[in-house]
Amino acid sequence: MPTFTPGEAEGDKFQVQSSGENPTHAVILVGGIHDTYHYWDSWKENLNGPDNVVIGYNHDHTKDTMPNSAHELAHLIDGLKEKGITEVTVVAHSMGGLVAKGALDELARDGQAADFKHIDLHTFGTPFGGFALAEPAHLMPGGAAISNAVGFPMGPDIGPGSPYMKSLAQDWPANMDFHMTVGSKDHVALPAASSTHERYNEIEAKAQSITVVEGYQHTDYRNAGASLLNAAKQEPVAGFDTLPMADRDSARGEQKSTFEAAKNESEKSAEPQARAQAKAEVVAEMSR
Repeated sequence: MPTFTPGEAEGDKFQVQSSGENPTHAVILVGGIHDTYHYWDSWKENLNGPDNVVIGYNHDHTKDTMPNSAHELAHLIDGLKEKGITEVTVVAHSMGGLVAKGALDELARDGQAADFKHIDLHTFGTPFGGFALAEPAHLMPGGAAISNAVGFPMGPDIGPGSPYMKSLAQDWPANMDFHMTVGSKDHVALPAASSTHERYNEIEAKAQSITVVEGYQHTDYRNAGASLLNAAKQEPVAGFDTLPMADRDSARGEQKSTFEAAKNESEKSAEPQARAQAKAEVVAEMSR
């Protein structure tokens, strides 16, 4: 049976972090736009196991479009079955979640997902509403060329009305589950404009679970540790209290949960500054 060796890599995109002796379950870590898979380094020890292989994947927003990165990740995941992998869990932060969702959508559309016993996607702080500031990039003539010229080829793909963002509201077969987690103070991931609300809600409706972590901002998810994955399964998570979610579809309410995390007073007082900083980062990225 083929084996995995820690450090084994396919280019600089796909690297084995750790592996059990004969793994059948691959845990794939994906970072956000300004991070690598090392965003999840504090989780890796808890993801290790005799049946697990932990793999990092890096997309490159300066060189690839969203569809290209999603296709690359789909190809890499599909190749795992040749090495004895029957189950896959993808853990993605921020815009890495947009890439991961597109990759698994592709496997579902092409029927390749059926070759796996089960596939889970857990996204953390992913802006599934898109960015209203990016909308002109896919609407105006030459938008793609301009985005390539400024080193941001993903630009046309992240507007709320782009074909790529629309495609993410896809149904999945029974052997695939989609779980969303977002912080209540994550002003990058949470939708703001009406167009981003519409897209976010459309994709949210496809999730098996939605977890809101009270007090968490955009980069805080790494601090919770891998136990946060249990939130989607309604299992106890140390340091969190289970609360009912408000303003959700009652028909799906039992599948969704809110977890409250204690934040100190200095973090609470910094909220307006964090919101302004998050907005400035998005504006800067869109204008590059």
